[in-house]
Amino acid sequence: MELPGRQSNPISITATFPATNPVPDGETCFQLEVPQTGQYLRGHRLDTGRSPVGIFVHGFRSHCDGEKSRGLLKHAAQRNYSWIRFDQRGHVESDGKFHDFTVSGAVTDLMAVIDSLAGRRAILVGSSLGGLVSLWAASRRPSRIAGLLLLAPAVRFFERHFESLPPDALAAWCRHDSIAFPDLYAGGHYTLGYRFFRDAAQYRLPAVLSLPCPVSILHGERDELLPPTDSAELAGALSAPVVCSETVAGADHRLSNAIPLLCRRLDHLWRSLD
Repeated sequence: MELPGRQSNPISITATFPATNPVPDGETCFQLEVPQTGQYLRGHRLDTGRSPVGIFVHGFRSHCDGEKSRGLLKHAAQRNYSWIRFDQRGHVESDGKFHDFTVSGAVTDLMAVIDSLAGRRAILVGSSLGGLVSLWAASRRPSRIAGLLLLAPAVRFFERHFESLPPDALAAWCRHDSIAFPDLYAGGHYTLGYRFFRDAAQYRLPAVLSLPCPVSILHGERDELLPPTDSAELAGALSAPVVCSETVAGADHRLSNAIPLLCRRLDHLWRSLD
């Protein structure tokens, strides 16, 4: 099935790089310089020449080639949607070290991708911390955003996982500028600079967040990292033309067993623009 869309200018990112994993038919690899950093983002684009452009924004210590990202890409191709997925700096294919990752850096990365769309608007699909990043990028590029689909958005991530650390751990983190955290999914540990803590404090959920586009939120009932009440709080804080929030029965944080529902919500957003 193909939904209607508008013919548009081609996406302006053109440089390519060798892909680590096989690239699905129709996709091309790209790299994009982040302004004033000398660093490059790398990802994949599917440009059908139609507007808007869907952009998948992955979460903390994740990447653009996971099961959820691939499932949404497959759906986008079937619907003839233009689609972009990319790794944020410090993650997998893109430049930078994860130790230096910050929310501000991730927001800057996403805005660079949005600005590369040659005037076309975007639908942002943000997963976990990518949901928080999408919210703030949308607030800074309101005229460029056609809609938001937020998947277990990590709007209280900073407070729940970092600000709640014991005072002695926070003091040691500040003193050494680095701390090791257990990696809940991959195993082992990862290190993160104290700059992340200083930076993330400015991204607390405000009492009111105004956006000029429809917002759809999905959160797993059995989310083991962030409670669904965080998404309910976000829905209450949003001032937008349409806000739809749903708790998905039986789903965990990754929502990997709910991809068909994610695709239906994406279609609903796309249809609402016609």
